Amino acid sequence: MMKLKKLIYLGIILLISCSDIIDTTQTEETLADGEGEMDSLEKATPRSCNQRWIPSSLLTDKQKTITYERPSRNCSNGAQPGSIEFGNYIREHFGHLMNLDVDGEGIQIYNCRSVRGGSSPSVHSEGRAVDIFIPMRNGTANNAKGDIIANWLIDNAKEIGVQYLIWDRSSWKASGSPAQKCYTGTHPHNDHIHVELTWKAARKQTPFFTQGIQDPVWVGGAVQPNNPQPNNPQPNNPQPSDPQPSDPQPSDPQPSDPQPSDPQPSDPQPNVNSWIGDPCDSDLDCAFNADGVIGKCFMEHQPTSGMGFCSIPCNGFCPDAVNEAITFCVPTQAMGLNLGGVCMSKSGATNDYCQRYPGFVATDVMRYIGNSNASSSSAEVCLPSNGTTGAGTGNGEGNGGVCSISDIPFGDHNQSCQGVSAETWRCACSQRLGTVVSQVCRNGVWINFETNPSNCDRCDGPYTSGCNN
Repeated sequence: MMKLKKLIYLGIILLISCSDIIDTTQTEETLADGEGEMDSLEKATPRSCNQRWIPSSLLTDKQKTITYERPSRNCSNGAQPGSIEFGNYIREHFGHLMNLDVDGEGIQIYNCRSVRGGSSPSVHSEGRAVDIFIPMRNGTANNAKGDIIANWLIDNAKEIGVQYLIWDRSSWKASGSPAQKCYTGTHPHNDHIHVELTWKAARKQTPFFTQGIQDPVWVGGAVQPNNPQPNNPQPNNPQPSDPQPSDPQPSDPQPSDPQPSDPQPSDPQPNVNSWIGDPCDSDLDCAFNADGVIGKCFMEHQPTSGMGFCSIPCNGFCPDAVNEAITFCVPTQAMGLNLGGVCMSKSGATNDYCQRYPGFVATDVMRYIGNSNASSSSAEVCLPSNGTTGAGTGNGEGNGGVCSISDIPFGDHNQSCQGVSAETWRCACSQRLGTVVSQVCRNGVWINFETNPSNCDRCDGPYTSGCNN
């Protein structure tokens, strides 16, 4: 009896102690959060709110109120244009602080699902939530890197259209009060920053997209805060009150140049709707704007067909665009040249596995890294047939030993599953991840679910636990 009383007493002491250090209060952000595909990297119970990121921005109060827009029940079937452009910008300007080895090269956007641990729809399901992955440090959040990006996002929340973010056990929202608080969801968000955009931002209608903002200014490894603009009106230069003499105008009519009576041929118009990888025979065919760089028609490999491909130079990374094939930075040595790297389109369902491009074949190539911090990887891209270094793996059954299970087909996130019944599950070999993934056919495309599922023999048709990691 005495031992039992001691055990009960010790239990009460432990409960009191734990209640002092653990905040288990669930916030509304738990329902708003729509963590990315890789949020299974680490699951943790809530920890002390004294050990979390605290925003240093002056905008943690209500200076910039942005109404929170909750997601609908309908998935958007892909990432929004503004989310893609925003992700490209973050990777370009903050890539040295990011974990670029995860799927999507440090940026993940679209995932048609509910929030982890709940039934509410995720903002990722509408394609307007962006996960920015940060390398961890000794199993914890790397605040020396992630804090810089998170604080910069708050500084520019209104211009970009950021309504909400989570980083290292803290959430920040642009509406309501307080703006920041302890986040107690199932994932501590210590390996990625979860950013939600408003619909205006997702549609590229905020000043970040229409007017541009000042790029981050780096001083001593940190980003300088934006300089506030003076709101006092500046005096206009005084105007003379006396009329100024003007140049004399001729009173006699001047003869005009004779106009031809026959219609003149119009100059060819630049194609601004083209994109990386499209066939071309001149620069006018490639007048797209990729993050401020105008496309060019790459003809240096002297194709026998007379057709080149639209591209831009690259140094490890290439931008992506909505409804276009995923891009990859390719060394020109793959075409017998020595001109650095160029962006090309990956082989996939969007370009019918390179069959849409006459004279191009699917070919495995290594990434051109240059002086970037990109990780070494390979991909199957659409290369000119008269300038390739080897045959591609194709799109048949099996994957040639690329994945640990060699008899499953290649398949990546958002590739078409036309002809397959909805909610059909399978295992596939992801070329982007270089490993086995479980996928479900939903809304006409394959959606990645987990990497390295436990039992692919059972992940074939209806859903089973074998599709889980």
